[in-house]
Amino acid sequence: DLPILDAAMYHADAARVAAGEPLAEGPYYHAPGYPFVLGVVYRGFGASPWAGLAVNGVLGALAAGLVFLLGARWFSRGAGLLAAALFVGYGPLLFFESKLLSTPLAVLLSLALAGAARETACSGSTRGRVLWALGSGLLLGALAVCRANMLLAGVVLVVVWAVGTARGRTPAAVPAAFLAGALVFLGPVLVHNARAGAFVPVATQGGFNFYAGNHPGATGVYEGIPGVSGGIASQEANADSVVAAAVSHVLDPAAESRYWTRRAWREIGEDPVSWAALLLRKAVLAASRVEETVNGNWLLERDRVPLLRLLALPWNLLLGLGLLGGGLAVRRRERGLAGAGAVLLAVAVTCIGFFVMSRMRLPAAGVLAVFGGYALSAG
Repeated sequence: DLPILDAAMYHADAARVAAGEPLAEGPYYHAPGYPFVLGVVYRGFGASPWAGLAVNGVLGALAAGLVFLLGARWFSRGAGLLAAALFVGYGPLLFFESKLLSTPLAVLLSLALAGAARETACSGSTRGRVLWALGSGLLLGALAVCRANMLLAGVVLVVVWAVGTARGRTPAAVPAAFLAGALVFLGPVLVHNARAGAFVPVATQGGFNFYAGNHPGATGVYEGIPGVSGGIASQEANADSVVAAAVSHVLDPAAESRYWTRRAWREIGEDPVSWAALLLRKAVLAASRVEETVNGNWLLERDRVPLLRLLALPWNLLLGLGLLGGGLAVRRRERGLAGAGAVLLAVAVTCIGFFVMSRMRLPAAGVLAVFGGYALSAG
């Protein structure tokens, strides 16, 4: 009944969208995809958090079904069943379904992207490959406007398919169709931002987040910086004030994002050894069983909700099984793994390059479960 922090912001933004008001007058500071989706839900069912939570539950159920289908299609029915069991057994997925956050949608879209990319590589006809590439692009665009960091997965796929085209293995229409599909969702966001004076593909928050994850006092998880509160709704205004005080005038959003990025690199250059140690710490945190959940308390809810106590699979076990299964698939020369690899790489780079949060590593959960099921069935 009472969304907090990011969820409260999404709830307020979606209510505006449902009322026909613009989401933002200037460039988007946060990825706009989820507030628009939630706004459509609110327009149809009323601006109640319960409507959004019901949709999150449906998205989670669809993701579990897709994990089974991909495991069965890629490997075997037994692998699919084991993959679904791993996926459902990881409690933070259900924890985030009970929050008005983009996580369930990002998990489903990431998994669907990996599946569509594999079909692009394995389809028996050029027409089929192009159509699957177009679908992959649509999924990537939808994913990126919900979680801007996942745009990296699209960059990886474009490079892989472009190299394939150069070597004569992939029709040139495949990367072209992928880019065309991605622009269906990314194009309007890019145009909105450009008209508002910021030529950025999704949102202008990236520079601040990079600084928050890499400044001299960073610990590897998300923490506020001096002068900027931890509340997501006031973050942009607080950051504006800090930057204006530092440079003696107000910067436009794109310039401000560049300011934070340059400041981070300057401070990294002043003590690169400490930064290297920070990167190592983030890599360890990203692989650990510890859940960093700033939007709600995972430990408290797990203790109070019996179902969450039953779903006790830890992240490090899911990660280990997933990487083992992925290694087996590569060793056995399974085709079409670029999409799954792109999703995993995007999540890894985000956690190590920015900071570690459960929400940021969860888009990899579905892919890891599919490969984890394969590892268990192969063993």
